Amino acid sequence: MTTSHDHRVSKLYDSLTSSEKAAAVFACLMRFDTSTADRIVATAPSKVYRTQDLEFSDRLRHLGDMATFWGLRHWREMTAMMSALSLVIHAWQTENDDLGEQAFEGFQKAQSHLVALDAILEDICAENGVDLEAARMMAAVPDIYTPIGEPPPDPEFDTEFRGILSKLAK
Repeated sequence: MTTSHDHRVSKLYDSLTSSEKAAAVFACLMRFDTSTADRIVATAPSKVYRTQDLEFSDRLRHLGDMATFWGLRHWREMTAMMSALSLVIHAWQTENDDLGEQAFEGFQKAQSHLVALDAILEDICAENGVDLEAARMMAAVPDIYTPIGEPPPDPEFDTEFRGILSKLAK
């Protein structure tokens, strides 16, 4: 049932530009407010375009998104690892064993994530017929991470991130 409040809200959305509507929908989705997002989307104009095959362009965009997302996570883990390593060195220099132990755990966790990330990218690329080197180039990560020691991949991280990357690659 549509109320007068819904009509006032729709009129408000009608006055927004397409760019403003997209930003508003994004904000709603990040707050998990799908009903408001749906109302805004309903006010977006429909247009007909002549374009490349949708399957082709969607797949190309998804592959770019997958490689970019993987790269962002890779560099996030590299940053975490380097920060933890700096703390390990600081703890050693100041003879702070508690800090050193915590920092080393963080270092090992980041390494296990980096090992998992490399294995995940290799698997996802193979499963989807994607050139692994091209994906690494897109992510600005030309080489496989070489860990210090032999940290095992983090199984929880592997499961979660593999699921996300699989969806992005489709």
